[in-house]
Amino acid sequence: MKINKFYALFLFITIVSINTFLLTNCASSKELKPSNAKDTNAKESEDVRQKISSAKKILNRGNEFFQKNKFDESKNIAEKSIEVYPTAEGFYLLGSSEFKQGQHKKARESFEKALAVSPKSEQILLTYSLVLTTLGEDEKAIEIYKSLEEYYPKEKVYPFKQGVLLKSLKRYEESYTSLKRADDSSFKQKLQLYMQLGDVSLQLKKYDEAEEYFAKAKSLDPNFKSASDSSQSTKLAKLIEKGNSAIKEKNYEKSLEFFQDAVNLSPKTSAPLIFLGNAYILLKKDKEAEDSFKRALQMDPNSIEGYSALGTIYIKTGKNSEAIKILKRAVELFPSDAQIYNKLGLSYQNLGDSKKALLSFTKSIELDPKFGQARLNLGFFYLNEKRFSDSKREFLEASKLSFEKQAKEALTLTEISILVDKGDKLLVKGKIEEGIKEFLKAKKIKSDEPMVFNAIGRAEFISKKYKESENSFKASLAIDKENIPAIQGLIRLYSAQNKKEQKIYTEKLESLTKGNPLSGIITGRIYEDKKEFGKAEDIYKELLKKFPDSETVRYRLGNLYYKLALEKNKKEEFQSALSYLEKAKDQKSEISEIEETKKIIQGNMKFGEVLPLVKKGNKLFNSKNYREAIEPFMLAYKKIERPSILIKIAECHIALGEEEKGIRILQDSIEKVKEGKIEIQEAINAYFFRKGQTDKAEEGFRDILKTRPESYYSLYQLGLIYLEKNNYGESLKYLDRAVSLNPEFAASHIARGLIYYKQNNKQKAKEEFEEAMKKDSELELAPYNIGILYFNENSTQEAEKIFTKLTKEYPDFSDSFYYLSYIAFQKNDFTNAEKFIKSALKIERSPASLYAYIRILEAMYAKSTDGEIADLQSELNRELVEKFPNSEYSRLAESRLVKASTDSIIFQKYTLTGKPVSTPVFVNGKMIINYGYSVVAIDSGTKSIAWRREVKEPYIFLEASTRIFAASKNSLDELDIQTGKILQVNSLEDKTPTGLKVKSKAFLTTLDKQGKTQITSYNLNGKDTKTLGIKRDIQWDLFGNGKILFLYGKNTQLEWSVYDSNLERIAKGESIKGEGNIKIAVVKNDSLGVLKGSRFFELRDNGKFTEYFKTGENIRSIFSEDEDIYVVSDKKITKISNDGNSTEFQNSNMKDVSAIRLNEGKPVVVSKDGELSIMKLTGEILKIQKVKEDKATNPIEIYSVLYRE
Repeated sequence: MKINKFYALFLFITIVSINTFLLTNCASSKELKPSNAKDTNAKESEDVRQKISSAKKILNRGNEFFQKNKFDESKNIAEKSIEVYPTAEGFYLLGSSEFKQGQHKKARESFEKALAVSPKSEQILLTYSLVLTTLGEDEKAIEIYKSLEEYYPKEKVYPFKQGVLLKSLKRYEESYTSLKRADDSSFKQKLQLYMQLGDVSLQLKKYDEAEEYFAKAKSLDPNFKSASDSSQSTKLAKLIEKGNSAIKEKNYEKSLEFFQDAVNLSPKTSAPLIFLGNAYILLKKDKEAEDSFKRALQMDPNSIEGYSALGTIYIKTGKNSEAIKILKRAVELFPSDAQIYNKLGLSYQNLGDSKKALLSFTKSIELDPKFGQARLNLGFFYLNEKRFSDSKREFLEASKLSFEKQAKEALTLTEISILVDKGDKLLVKGKIEEGIKEFLKAKKIKSDEPMVFNAIGRAEFISKKYKESENSFKASLAIDKENIPAIQGLIRLYSAQNKKEQKIYTEKLESLTKGNPLSGIITGRIYEDKKEFGKAEDIYKELLKKFPDSETVRYRLGNLYYKLALEKNKKEEFQSALSYLEKAKDQKSEISEIEETKKIIQGNMKFGEVLPLVKKGNKLFNSKNYREAIEPFMLAYKKIERPSILIKIAECHIALGEEEKGIRILQDSIEKVKEGKIEIQEAINAYFFRKGQTDKAEEGFRDILKTRPESYYSLYQLGLIYLEKNNYGESLKYLDRAVSLNPEFAASHIARGLIYYKQNNKQKAKEEFEEAMKKDSELELAPYNIGILYFNENSTQEAEKIFTKLTKEYPDFSDSFYYLSYIAFQKNDFTNAEKFIKSALKIERSPASLYAYIRILEAMYAKSTDGEIADLQSELNRELVEKFPNSEYSRLAESRLVKASTDSIIFQKYTLTGKPVSTPVFVNGKMIINYGYSVVAIDSGTKSIAWRREVKEPYIFLEASTRIFAASKNSLDELDIQTGKILQVNSLEDKTPTGLKVKSKAFLTTLDKQGKTQITSYNLNGKDTKTLGIKRDIQWDLFGNGKILFLYGKNTQLEWSVYDSNLERIAKGESIKGEGNIKIAVVKNDSLGVLKGSRFFELRDNGKFTEYFKTGENIRSIFSEDEDIYVVSDKKITKISNDGNSTEFQNSNMKDVSAIRLNEGKPVVVSKDGELSIMKLTGEILKIQKVKEDKATNPIEIYSVLYRE
């Protein structure tokens, strides 16, 4: 079945000469004047009269400033005058000054106050109207001019101004009436009046009057060119109007005469030629029409009407390739014109390029959602493709857009087509009678539809009911005597019976299609749809013999070969596929995808070599052995650099928690790969979307669509993004386009089903899920969503059936087991509930499943207080809290865990997405992690990612105070802590950063090309930087108050110096004795603890130097707490108070210490084997817990520790 609908747009243009003149020399002009408005109230008290007099004296000076264009001064004086007394003159001067300064809204307020004092002041009203027109408040300005006309009836300038404004608002009748009132001997600006009256008369199609007024204008000034031009425009418009009237009367020959006269009158104007071309189309003189449109474009190469008209005639005459060329040129000039895209869609559809036709129609609708013509065309496109639900949708939309009749007919045709298609499928299965029943149902809908009679005729022919078949085809021809499928049916019928009528109908078909291969192409398309490619090829080849110059036939044959190439590629018959591509190329069919497809097929040939490696990698990946899967994927990629393999390698790293590495692999490859950039970009954007960087993902997918608008996957992802935003209308728009471009992509149907479900349209949701199941039988989500639909409707029996079936068909899909567990739990069947949830957890230990198991165990424990159940509950609560701290269940599990065990220590792991380049920084409730090419902020409370910032040059150092400072090899960047936005970039000018520390300022040490080391201070805005040269191997750190200590140790010497934050030295260096290396061990507000060998010193910011003690023991850790210093050695902890006094605590548990910190006066100790202890200073252990190792995680892990006192 092929439905052909063609919508041609004929152009009816009104030629208008717009000559708008401003009155510049009339007595009451629009120019602002100094105030001379007068107050009329003569009954003021003496006090008031004095104030008015004082105010006016002040205003005199203000008027002088106004005349000199000193508007600030005139405004100030006006305000002072108003303070003395609020006169109309004061407000007028204030408003005039504000207007001159562009403060139009303020000026309006001032003039309104002036009018409140003096409501009939001509000058105030006139200037007020000027302000209103400037603000675009034309309606209100018209009312003011009406008031002026009422107050000053002798002043004809006011009806004139009304008329000009009314004309600009296209209220031509009112404009005409107002302008006529101005036509008085007292009105001096007659030239402008007549030009305006001529223009308005032209708009009202009062052509004789228009000519009369333009003639009057010319008589006033014979050299006034606009009058002559407007007079000719009037004659031209008159001829075009007569031509249009003749068309309405279907007197096309007469219309041609009028349009030809218009062309002769204005031979250098494009519009008359377009009208002339339209007349030729109606007279079926296509060649002449084409010539007229071409001439029109020569006259005006930027005429959108010219491009549209030429495209129309090319489409009509079957020159679709030419139409596409001219319409593409129009798109370049007019990228926002919906009609051009609509015609492009028709051209592509006629050539059989479904994808581009679809993109063009959808683009047209995107540009103008109320363009009903494009909606209808898209609906018919879907109908031809047998995508009936989509066609219905578009026809329903068109019915709301003044296309009710056409849309209603199209919807009827769709219902008929659905039944005919259903019947045809039954015929293919040999179910003739059942098929005929469907056709008869269609006949009941519309008894005079040729398509139905043709369908019945086909069924009867298959049943060898030749007489009945003949009657059916003839019934079709009785409705439409040129119905080609009916004629073709009769030819086939008579041929089967060797009847002479075959020749008669063959000649009729040839007569109908003489010079037009359309009928043959329709037949060929039918065979293509049936995948009978050999028969289609034979038809196109025969057509090419008859029509060797037909680009449409060549395109169809080329497209067929291209389709066959894709089929052979699927079957891995690559040589055959390449051969078909060459055949497609030989047809010069301009299929743009040929070269790209050729490269893909050639790549597939090479891919065969690495297929065993890829299969091995996929097997390991699917079994979650991600680390092992990397190797075969890498070996495969080295042999053939295919984006899909690279994406798989990245997915392995991401699955291992090495997300930064995975995404960096993809980002680095974009500039290197020759092919597949779009696929890599889509993978990157999909990752951003999964990680919550929705805006970045959306921007990325939109960028892809700019270069590849047919990317169904990007459209699908945009649909998901808007689904997440609960913007269902926008989501459906993108998902509909994704389905249109690739109806086989099941995920788009699932997403649409979810939207319909959320919109409470459960039937449509079910249809979408079922459609997804048809498209991809191995996709578990479609039946799962149907199960959820039943589940939420409390149809648990139906839901249970679906979920049970899913567990057998998709045993690795955990959600089915989860819902079976829930159903059993609701029935108090805790045994089965536990069995199913264990199965779910075996597949995936998700927080929802863990919490479900906890709830089941609680219910079981309530019946039997079994200690093993309680222990298992505690273990699951701990796992939930520690591994999923940012899940909605974590807080619930945490309270259960603490309640059950008071001496428990809980470790909550921060999810790292790679190996940090530098030590993470905690600031403002966030942990800032530097991964080099990206910086990530994690919320300390929820453990979720707050933001992520990517950079082109990797950061080497990162520190933070009120801002984040991050140093790369090229710059020191300042980032906002809350958003990650880069606030300032400070260039390093070929200096390599070697260290960074931040307090109230940032301090960066750098090494230049000459080997010199410098330290530079930066304020938080990057300004007022200062630089100081320092020794290369110096050690340095910041006091808590922002001052700097420099240390230089050599042999037994220790040199030091203190500088303030402006890099000015406070205390000179001095030298002391001491064996061993130096190390700045602890930082306090006004002092630093320095370790040199076994000697420990304190250096204060004022230069005071104190040695605390010398110990023979191995010092394991030094840290400060509340300005006290704690020194941890093998057997004791020494506390040094801020006053210098020290206290020793013997502690034998310090030998295996990896790290130690004080919390609430109690040491928190981490041993080398990952055991954490909370103890007293004396060594008594209060709590102890070991961190559980996770082999799949990063070599570096960060935990927060929770425990209850």
